Amino acid sequence: LGASVSMLSSLRDFNRQRIEGNKIPVNIGIGIHTGELMLGILGEEERMQGTVISDSVNFAARLETLTKQMGASILTSSDTLKGMNGGEGYLKRYMGRIRVMGKTEAVEVYEILNGLPEEEIEAKLRVKSMLREGIAAFEAEDMAAARSVFTDLGREEHNGKIAALFLGCIDRYHSSQLETTRRGVPAEPWEGILKPESK
Repeated sequence: LGASVSMLSSLRDFNRQRIEGNKIPVNIGIGIHTGELMLGILGEEERMQGTVISDSVNFAARLETLTKQMGASILTSSDTLKGMNGGEGYLKRYMGRIRVMGKTEAVEVYEILNGLPEEEIEAKLRVKSMLREGIAAFEAEDMAAARSVFTDLGREEHNGKIAALFLGCIDRYHSSQLETTRRGVPAEPWEGILKPESK
């Protein structure tokens, strides 16, 4: 996490120079997860390269992709924070339990705010309790309350991406409920998990 925060701080300085030179600022997304992996050399005598293979690496890559959908710069799993005694000293927001494509288990995900511009940190902290309220309603299957909170959050959050992501999941939930009712089959038990559609 420390390296990621340093990267964001350096990027902020770099972007300041780009803006002064009338250039478009650069954004990055970082996904961090902790777990076992296999490290080795693949290839043949003429062409060899080192690589890592594991579900942990894949999940970190999925978190990186999710930064775009959630409007976050750094996303990390609860597994990583547990290995750091909860990540004390870092400003963070709970983003929900997430199951990415190809995985059967859900993982708690947090946004790390350190390294962002001060005004962006303050803006995200201002709506932190609202975000938590919306996620709690979503996880409890209180979709009316969740929709109300995330609709308000979409107006308050500077980019509205996390609200849009949850509202999309709520819409798919209602469509699924209508479909199971139409077909006369029992609905699957609610798990309170955010399931992004893209990899």
